[in-house]
Amino acid sequence: MAYTVADYGLKNFRRLRRGSASDHLTINSVGDSKSVRINTRDYVQATGDTIAVSSKPKQTITTTGDVIGVESSPRVSDAGAGALIAMKADPLLQAATTGRTVSAVRGFESNIDFPSTGSAYTITNNVNAFRTFLDMGSGHTVSGKKAVFCVATPNTSGWDYLFDLEANSGVIGATTGATAAGTIKVRSAGVDKFIQLFGSAS
Repeated sequence: MAYTVADYGLKNFRRLRRGSASDHLTINSVGDSKSVRINTRDYVQATGDTIAVSSKPKQTITTTGDVIGVESSPRVSDAGAGALIAMKADPLLQAATTGRTVSAVRGFESNIDFPSTGSAYTITNNVNAFRTFLDMGSGHTVSGKKAVFCVATPNTSGWDYLFDLEANSGVIGATTGATAAGTIKVRSAGVDKFIQLFGSAS
C-alpha cells in the first residue's frame, strides 16, 4: 500500500520524511512476508537515467569515523535459515514483444571518483574496488568450501571469461624474464587447481 499525506496528515508525514534529531528514522513493514518497497513502478521517461534510490551522504567536517552510503546487515539469531545474503543484485531483462537493444548489463559497478581540481587528498591505506574480510569464530562447520568468488553453473549460456582486462587498465604485466614464486589456489569443476605466480618480470 502506498501512503500519502492524506493517510498520515501533514504533520505526521513531515515527521516520517525527516525523523527527529534525537533518534533514527525507522520504517518497518507490519507483516513478516512484506517488504519496504521504494519506486517499484513503471517508468516512462524517454531520456535521462532512471534511478530508483539515491543515497549521497556528504561529510563536510573532518571525522574519525567512516562515511558509508549504504549498510546492509541481515542476521540469523538463534535460528536456522536458507542462505544469508547481505546484498543481492538481480538485473532482469523481461520478455519483449519485439527486438530491443540494451547497451550493457552489469550486476555490480564500482566507480571510484577523485577530483581532478583543487587540493589533493592523501589516502593512508589502499584503494580497493572490492574488499572482503572473513570473521568466522572457531567451532563452526562449513560443509562446502569457503571462496572469495563462486562462478555458479549457468542455466543456459556460460561466461566467456573469468576476467576481461581492457587495454591500458594498469594490471597487465610483462610476459618475459619472469621468476616463478608461489601459486593461487582455485577450484575448477570440484577439483583443486593452482595458478602460477611470479616474483619478478621485466
